[in-house]
Amino acid sequence: SGFFAAVQEMAAYPASLPARQAMLSSSQALVSRFQAIDERMTEIRSGVNAQITSEVTAINSYAQQIAEINQRIVLAQAVGPNQPANDLLDQRDQLIADLNTKVRATTITQSDGTYSVFIGNGQPLVVGTLPFSMQAIAAPDDPERMIVALRSPNGNTVYMPDSMLTGGSLGGLIAFRRDSLDTAQNALGRIALTLATDVNAQHRLGQDLTGALGGDYFVAASSLVRQPL
Repeated sequence: SGFFAAVQEMAAYPASLPARQAMLSSSQALVSRFQAIDERMTEIRSGVNAQITSEVTAINSYAQQIAEINQRIVLAQAVGPNQPANDLLDQRDQLIADLNTKVRATTITQSDGTYSVFIGNGQPLVVGTLPFSMQAIAAPDDPERMIVALRSPNGNTVYMPDSMLTGGSLGGLIAFRRDSLDTAQNALGRIALTLATDVNAQHRLGQDLTGALGGDYFVAASSLVRQPL
């Protein structure tokens, strides 16, 4: 509003140097406001990345513990069919419940009494006594965006699309980034780009006080060209 008010004031009094300077000042204030909002969103994005890394670490811990208890259950029940290892079964059920607070997971009971745990569209997190490992890594096309990959015991790594990671705190973080943060930051960028493009196009049609044709007023939608109007 301040920027457009200054534009109208200058258009009404084109020969007024104070009006021109007021427009330059309001333009710089507008640029600074865009930059401040973008910096704040970038800070939020960094925080989301850190939280995703933390959640992945916790999920790996649960997967490791579930695999270890699976092994202990197999050993306990090998003593005899009447040894159900109830305490271990209860511990495993609690770990599965805790895991689901981090990410949505499903289980399948195997013939030996172990649980296999799956996330996403059936990607394995635990298979019997073998845990898989999740990794939070920088996206190949965007180093500032943390994505999740699944690493198997034999070393194969598969990237997991955000759509596969639902439920729990990890799913909530990814949904917030996709549905809110990305949308807001992209919209901010489009507004800045459109404003700069339209103002520059109009500015190039005018002349300064010496009769020289105007040039670009905004540069790269983020900084101001300090040239006479």
